[in-house]
Amino acid sequence: MRIIEQTSERLKTRYYPINSWVVGGCCLCVTLHTLVRSLVWEPTSTVLNCTRQTTSVTCQLQQQTFIGIQQEQTLEAVRSVEGVGGGTNRPIWLVAPTQTLPVSNSSSRRDTFNTIQTFLNTPSAKSLTLRYDQPTAMLFAPIPILLFGGLGLALLFLSVANSCTFDKTQNQIILKSRTLMEKQASIETFSLSSFQGIEIESYSTKIGNRYNLLLVLTHEKPPFYRPVVKTHVLSVDVVAIIALNYEQATRITETIESFVLGKEV
Repeated sequence: MRIIEQTSERLKTRYYPINSWVVGGCCLCVTLHTLVRSLVWEPTSTVLNCTRQTTSVTCQLQQQTFIGIQQEQTLEAVRSVEGVGGGTNRPIWLVAPTQTLPVSNSSSRRDTFNTIQTFLNTPSAKSLTLRYDQPTAMLFAPIPILLFGGLGLALLFLSVANSCTFDKTQNQIILKSRTLMEKQASIETFSLSSFQGIEIESYSTKIGNRYNLLLVLTHEKPPFYRPVVKTHVLSVDVVAIIALNYEQATRITETIESFVLGKEV
């Protein structure tokens, strides 16, 4: 929140939920990355063909993604098969003298590993064909897509930007608020003479304390008012506007009260 206009007759503040928009955008980027990877990059089916000619083994890997993109890779002079990492779900690699080839992220890695190893260690075996589905990406992709996508959309399109104008010529306080989903801003007006002061409301977040500035008004009932614990007894209602840190909240409070009530800063 910041002051964007200050004259002898008008004082205007504006708040954009930049942090929410940035976090929301990052969440949507994660969603898009997960969606593209699961549809375009991650194979959902694999066919491995290996043939032995004398003492040399050549393997051809054919993979297809969810949307039908096909990839073929060939590895000659295959010497061994290795599993990277521990456990039964370790990735499987075919190893040649100059390069390696990942061949499986299926749910039956251990069986695949043992089958390939048996073929390579059996000189009399002339060919090996393995077919397996790899549904892992499509099974688990909806979880981050729904989680990050929903959070990102909510932060981007439901976070409220607002402005508050104190106008002495019209004797009005004008509050405008709008989300990215709304075509027009919501406008509420109050009499400037009803303004009694500002209270600073603190609340905790994971990244520190944040503050709302509560406009204390008399003889009015704004549509979105809410009661708060007040530092002084008045028959009042309040309207909340937002500040991000205590120094900012204090500075803007002093500026507004000085402008409307003539208090010295």
